[in-house]
Amino acid sequence: FLYFIGKMNTKAETLPTLDPDYCDIDSEIERCTDVLRITPGQLEHANRGKAYMTKVFAAQRKNDRDVFDSSLHMALSDYNKALSMGDEGQLAKAEWYQQRGILHKALADSLPSGGKKKLYMHSAVDDFTNALHIAHNTTEVLYLRGDARLSLALYEAAIDDFTSVIPSATSQGKIQALVGRSNAWLALKDCRNAYDDLTQAIQVCMVRAKIDEEQLSKLLYARGQVSGRMNQIDKFLVDVGKALELQPNSIEVLETRSSLCYTLGMYSEAEADLCDALKLGAGSSEVLSDLYRKLKKTQAVVLKITEGSDITLPSAQKKELYVIYRVSQVQDTMRPVVEGRTLAVENPYWNEMVHFELPSREYVIELVVRDESSEADCTFLGRCSIYLSLLPNSNGDVWLPLQPLVSGRNAMMFKKQTGGKG
Repeated sequence: FLYFIGKMNTKAETLPTLDPDYCDIDSEIERCTDVLRITPGQLEHANRGKAYMTKVFAAQRKNDRDVFDSSLHMALSDYNKALSMGDEGQLAKAEWYQQRGILHKALADSLPSGGKKKLYMHSAVDDFTNALHIAHNTTEVLYLRGDARLSLALYEAAIDDFTSVIPSATSQGKIQALVGRSNAWLALKDCRNAYDDLTQAIQVCMVRAKIDEEQLSKLLYARGQVSGRMNQIDKFLVDVGKALELQPNSIEVLETRSSLCYTLGMYSEAEADLCDALKLGAGSSEVLSDLYRKLKKTQAVVLKITEGSDITLPSAQKKELYVIYRVSQVQDTMRPVVEGRTLAVENPYWNEMVHFELPSREYVIELVVRDESSEADCTFLGRCSIYLSLLPNSNGDVWLPLQPLVSGRNAMMFKKQTGGKG
């Protein structure tokens, strides 16, 4: 969430400073300090606190940690004094609580995980709550509190705040609240509601007079990731593909799609995304570096399921002989990474070419022969396993017996061809 601090009226003269970007802000801080020397009141402290707050976010944009820290603590000190003094007015105090809450949250966000981070984030929640007690249902403050609660893993409370924001927010506010609520749903492992919220955010984004393509791309990418978590791979690929059409230079999206394609055994697609990401300067990514090493070890295997011999059926009603093939890692044969089947009508002659790209030879191909005369009636005829690591590298014909034996030789033949990158 971006906090934009309004430009302040400043004097023409500026204070000496090493950084010209801070000149106007330093001038305003000095002016407020001069006023405080004459009238050390509640409003004067709040005004200087606001000037320091402007410098806080200027330093944040410049990644200037020293100025960020010093300005933030000065701003907090002024707001603490303003809120501890007499009653200037309830609406003014609501604004000061909100501003102090923003500062507490900025401080918490700048710290590593730990007790201090949580302490300052709780202080932010308390400030936003105090502001809401004075000025009820303020949309911006509700969103800020929801975001702080999300950081504290108070997911149900965060969902309540984001839900309160959505009906009366601007289109941008609705998108931010829907994304925040989606993140809370995801933390609660409720992918369906997270997906629905992102879909609604995408719809809000697309009905604008001028579509923000960068924002739409990020929303599509986020929804694609949720689809991936639900194992809805087709939806993942569609959303991520659309996100890349809008922002083709997004290294993060290319990295994610490349990794998933590799996991799915789509090695050519994974390599294409990897190359695009590397061209954009993603060489420092550990994920892509690891993926690059794995892809370089990929081996292409072409298996031709040719024919069967002496396969006897228990009944005379032979209709359709299927060969079902599954490719699994040797150590995890119950979880196939590739599946499919090929059909021979009447005669057990398939002549089917199957292409695999595998990261190593430590895989086993299981072939199962069935007779399927109808969807409800299928007969198991036998199976055989091909351990790639035990096969020669050269091409050739191999006969393998089917287990269990029914009669005769009861075997099937395949041709093996190898090639590729490893």
